[in-house]
Amino acid sequence: MEKGTVIGILVGGVVLGGVLGAGTMKTLSRKDSVMLDTNSCASATQPLISIEGKVYSQADFPIAVQGDLTRLQNQAFEQMNGYLKETALRMILAKEKGKDVSNPPPITELLDSVQASEEEINAILEAQKKNLPAGMKIEEAKKQIAMYISRQKSAGALEQKLAQLEQDGKVKMLLNPPTAREVNTDGQPSKGPATAAVKVVIVTDFLCGHCRHRSEEFEQSITELSDKVQFTRMTFALQPDGLSGSLARGAFCAQKQSADLFWKYHAKAEQVPLEAAHSVSPDATKEFNNHALGVAKEAGLDVNAFEQCLASKEARDFVKSTSDTLAAAGVDGTPIFFINGRRMQVNPGKLSAVVKEALAKPAK
Repeated sequence: MEKGTVIGILVGGVVLGGVLGAGTMKTLSRKDSVMLDTNSCASATQPLISIEGKVYSQADFPIAVQGDLTRLQNQAFEQMNGYLKETALRMILAKEKGKDVSNPPPITELLDSVQASEEEINAILEAQKKNLPAGMKIEEAKKQIAMYISRQKSAGALEQKLAQLEQDGKVKMLLNPPTAREVNTDGQPSKGPATAAVKVVIVTDFLCGHCRHRSEEFEQSITELSDKVQFTRMTFALQPDGLSGSLARGAFCAQKQSADLFWKYHAKAEQVPLEAAHSVSPDATKEFNNHALGVAKEAGLDVNAFEQCLASKEARDFVKSTSDTLAAAGVDGTPIFFINGRRMQVNPGKLSAVVKEALAKPAK
């Protein structure tokens, strides 16, 4: 492992491009530009191609292809949206600094230098000492931490600058996002009014480490905003025949008993040790189901009814149907977020802010 990667390991490796959206802080290649016309992104029923005389829309393709097309459309939008925001900032900052607006310098050359304080450096160093690569000198680590803090502060300043420019009407994003694909949430657990103007779908897997790390954030957002926003939890079983599949079926069975029991089950299921995903007995299915049963007992469910449901075709069909629905909407990992049907990139700690931004936008 190279020393240059330590900050990414220690504190997440936040870079300027991560603030403004995918594709910022780099020059688009010719390959990138092939799929950037997001204003013409197809709806699920718009004809796309004719193959041997048969016309196909996105909805006519296999689920995996539908998912790939959706991801391509969203990636194209995020990439172009981020690039346009960066370009706007470059032009405005260039004008403010008396530079050539017709050929603005890279944004890194337009940023004011922001230095990290010794206290800030030492705070991160103290918290992450155990994670330093073997042999790394303290001075080298401090140097990299200082660079990280400087970049993060610059990123924050850019974010604030862009927000102010948008608030003042000096920057208006006119690029249309891809047509939102309706995610069927029938039968899925939710909190908040069904008539809410903003509907958020949080897609997770019980064995997803990133999901577990953000579980407190998710619950805080739901608690804070569910009086005016509908939040739906959907489980995308990354290993449907493994422990994640058993826990996902268990979530369905808990929901069948009551909504309250589902939320209790959900919280307990996220505490199952990750190493339990590796079977140690000849009957892996029974072992995985026993873990789900243990969660059900802790959550106070009717265990007999739960056990019958867990082994049922109904539970398996529900989990498969959920996975198919999400895969067609472009989900191939977790956590994933949909806000009013549109897949969104939501950085850690930002869910409430993103949802509040959606609430502030006038209804179309």
